[in-house]
Amino acid sequence: MLLLLAALSCIIQHSLGYNLETELPVIRRGDTGSYFGFSVASHSYKDFSTPQRNHSWMLVGAPKGNRTALPQIESPGVVYKCDFATNAQCSELELDKKGNINGDQKENGWFGVSVMSEGHDANVMACSHRLLHIEGSFYTYPGRCLRAIIDDGNPFRTKTQDYCELRNQNTSTKHKVAILKICPPAIITWWEQVDDQGNVENVPLIGAPGVYNYQGEFIYYSREQMEVYKGNSPHGYQGYALAQGSFFKAGKNDVASGAPRFDHHGMVAVFRDLGSGKFQKDPKVLLPPVEDGSDNRRQPGTGFGIALCAEDLNNDGLSELLVGAPFYSDDLYPEQGRVYVYEYKGSENKGSENKGSENLVLSHKLPIGGRKDRWRGNFGRALASVGDIDLDGYQDVAVGAPYEDSGDGTVYIYRGSEKGLVETPMQVIKGSSVSPGIQSFGYSIAGILDLDTNGYPDVVIGAYQSDTAVLLRSKPVISILSKITIYPDTFDIKGRNTCNQTEREGNKQFATSCFDIKVCTKYTERSRKVKEKIDVLLIMKSDTDPEWEADSRVLFQKDQKNAINRTELIGGNDTCFYWFAYIREGVTDADVYPDIQFTLTYQIVKEPTPTVSSPTDVPSLVPFAVFDPLKPQQATAVLSFKRDCKKCVPDLKIDVSNSKKTLAVGAKNYKLTVTVKNDGDDAYNAKFFVTIPRGMQIGKIFSVDKEIFKGKAVEVTTLASNDTFVTVKLNTPFKKKEQPIQIVLDTSRYSDTPDFLPIHLNTNSTNEEDSDTLADNNGFLNISIKSQADLEINGTTVEEQVAYGGKVVGESAMVRAEDIGNEVIHKYFVKNRGPDPVPLTEVIIEWPFEATSGKHLLYLVNVKVDGNRASCKKIPGQLNMLGLETSAGGSSGQQQNDTSVDAMVERRRRRDVEDTESSSKVKRETEPTKPEKLQSDLDCKLGFAKCTNIHCTIERLKADEDVTFTVISRLWNGTMIEDYQGELLRVISHASVRSTNTYVQETNKENNKAQVGTQLNPDVNVAVPSKGLPKWVIPVCVVSAVLLLVLIVFCLYKLGFFKRQKFDKNITDPEEVDRMLDNGKGYYA
Repeated sequence: MLLLLAALSCIIQHSLGYNLETELPVIRRGDTGSYFGFSVASHSYKDFSTPQRNHSWMLVGAPKGNRTALPQIESPGVVYKCDFATNAQCSELELDKKGNINGDQKENGWFGVSVMSEGHDANVMACSHRLLHIEGSFYTYPGRCLRAIIDDGNPFRTKTQDYCELRNQNTSTKHKVAILKICPPAIITWWEQVDDQGNVENVPLIGAPGVYNYQGEFIYYSREQMEVYKGNSPHGYQGYALAQGSFFKAGKNDVASGAPRFDHHGMVAVFRDLGSGKFQKDPKVLLPPVEDGSDNRRQPGTGFGIALCAEDLNNDGLSELLVGAPFYSDDLYPEQGRVYVYEYKGSENKGSENKGSENLVLSHKLPIGGRKDRWRGNFGRALASVGDIDLDGYQDVAVGAPYEDSGDGTVYIYRGSEKGLVETPMQVIKGSSVSPGIQSFGYSIAGILDLDTNGYPDVVIGAYQSDTAVLLRSKPVISILSKITIYPDTFDIKGRNTCNQTEREGNKQFATSCFDIKVCTKYTERSRKVKEKIDVLLIMKSDTDPEWEADSRVLFQKDQKNAINRTELIGGNDTCFYWFAYIREGVTDADVYPDIQFTLTYQIVKEPTPTVSSPTDVPSLVPFAVFDPLKPQQATAVLSFKRDCKKCVPDLKIDVSNSKKTLAVGAKNYKLTVTVKNDGDDAYNAKFFVTIPRGMQIGKIFSVDKEIFKGKAVEVTTLASNDTFVTVKLNTPFKKKEQPIQIVLDTSRYSDTPDFLPIHLNTNSTNEEDSDTLADNNGFLNISIKSQADLEINGTTVEEQVAYGGKVVGESAMVRAEDIGNEVIHKYFVKNRGPDPVPLTEVIIEWPFEATSGKHLLYLVNVKVDGNRASCKKIPGQLNMLGLETSAGGSSGQQQNDTSVDAMVERRRRRDVEDTESSSKVKRETEPTKPEKLQSDLDCKLGFAKCTNIHCTIERLKADEDVTFTVISRLWNGTMIEDYQGELLRVISHASVRSTNTYVQETNKENNKAQVGTQLNPDVNVAVPSKGLPKWVIPVCVVSAVLLLVLIVFCLYKLGFFKRQKFDKNITDPEEVDRMLDNGKGYYA
């Protein structure tokens, strides 16, 4: 029944902001299990004996607590007053001293489930929503609220708000049970009424969510009248939360009433103020919005309307309405909670889904984004308007998420502004940071009043599961005002020197110019109540322009650095002091732009958190003041240079007309020729930028055949795209002239595939140009790339003939590669016959690794490459897939008639040197002659084998350079004996070569492919087993046998074999037996 017990009001209070102090909280604790902190309020009143003094209380409800004055009643509930400045313990606020009289049963009555303060020197009100009243055999739960004036710290003229009893008196007995048996006053808020004489009365608005079978209602209860209002919300718990504000028209007191269980998804009824305590009977209805991805259905069980808050957040005279839905869930974070913000947007829109409330529009959804620690956090379980915490002129609101952060709880503070609510919280306060071990922090929140009298509203937060209430006080908000004066304020670099300074390194003196910097500073504070001085660290930096920050032109005399600081005790009046600085050694007239900027920043010197000796020790928060985030937290000043130009507006241009538009890659260096011009005033810190595509190497940078750009004048940076970004610093000031620049580019490593080379160029200076002259500051060269090459590939086999046969080893029994069969090695030679290099060459070898039956054929052992810039892609399961033992390099030795690989390579290279003819002759020499008895080729291209592709690449293959690929394999002996026993075969591999760069033109494409064959012979020393019967023999024999059997049966039938009499063994008469045996011949008659 926690939903009914919640008693959460929009206690418009200001909670948690960036200036709420969490390291010095005021903490009060109640009896264990009393639910101390279930409801909270802040209250203050004047001390009549000392009018200048105010007393401040934290009011805390403990609805399961026991009262000292009523020891005989179990858990009636208690309201405590906590005078934190004078008493270490909270004491009971004796609003009710009566026991169980007149039919009242106060056991477990939950007095203190709601507690409210009307403000400074005003009434206090608390409710007991589970009070039981017995009248004969008639039992009701009418609930009861008590309202009292506080006089000298004690309740005075306590008045019982027994509106349910009054309603029962006007209701016939037969209707009492059905209508008002449960009439719990769970929620209270205030409504201001002004009479004809101008007197203001705070009229309580009381929610009764249990009446009319939990349909609920709220009651307007003034001295003169009692009005009841309810919406059409069966079982909706109408009145569970109330909020009063001017939603539609400034100056009106409209009322919003929450029904969190209406139609399972909840709703809010907004009653318009008609004046004199009358409200519109047909309320505006707000339904929870349909969330994305919910199939146009409202999420049930979110508790929409369980908490409400009304506050004018943008000072337009109209209140925004905040609606809590603490059980809202998404796919990742169940019951994380959500708060919806509605505001007035003008005349009604008849197309709105919220019938009758079209002019209250959803403007915000909080919080923004999800987090893991919000799991079941119940964000929006408590809402509070907490006043203007930081005194920025806009009201602030607090949102409680009491079960966030593993149940510790969190409170969020949201700022008001000219545009309304700011969605990013200005402060997030975790309960664990306030009091370790606290639980349900943020279940109740209250504020508005300045309890420590420093001019800022403070916040009270309840954590009932820990029986704890916490007061967080607001820190002062200050702004630093500084004035910086420089003497002299204009500096002529060519003028006379005024002082001598010591070099930063060494003791050598040099003449320079010195100047004084005067700083005067003070602070202003928003409440204008703080008068104490505050320690502030002042930090000044010179030359804060990014161009000069690393090598400042001005240093301070004290430490010969470009930064200086000091701590000053600053108050409301100016505090002044001097710093002394000078122009650094080596600064010339080339360095006079931009002007030197000085920046003064501030840091409040944080005092150590004081040790609190007793619960009543409440230290001042002035030493912990915070800066006003809406004001600049720095001051600046400028030291101006005297320059040759007045406006100093340059006009820079780039001319690339002298650069060549074509490039032969790798053939020679490319010279990028650019002219930078200035047709305007002096350009200071002028720079030239060029972006070179990846693969191009930057060489020297010249100007009129003289290398002048080097060292610090050139910066080379590699971009994320691997392009090269070059910065060339031009002479400064770059006067009205032309500057030719040549950049030498090495193209030998360029390997990108586009047929053009894009080069981007730009120039600028520190002093900006006019916007209409910026177009010619950029340049672009799209250089066409041209390259010619003749790629050639040839092949050979180490052994032209290889035998198969003999003993067959099963695959599972194989240990070494020799167990497979004899070795087959093919070699392919790739050569670039020029004239240009090829950036990237691709070689594909098609290797016959399987027979058409799917069995192994040439088992790949290894692929060797003899070039450092060549490599082959390793595909899992392609090389030595069985993981057999091999000799170094992948070869496992030669068969008896093999020639060594090294010898073969040497012989091949010798032929290349001696033979100057074309590669066709090499192919003829390396391809074996097909023998007369050869039956077939095991060739993938003919479909008699299956191939796997070996992908290899060669980077930067120069002219007349060659690379050798050696493929080492083993002939699978078992496959040859099973599938090809006795046959003469030839196994063939293929290879091709091409350039992957589209700009490389092949001069001869006829020599881009090659093939190598190895003859496979059966071993003559192995007996050839007889061949099996042809497949047609067996079916012919079966058919013949069947026909013969049919013929025999037919002949016996014709001879009467199947018609003879059978011998009857049961006949014993000899004569009859003889007759049947027919003279003893032994056959049937």
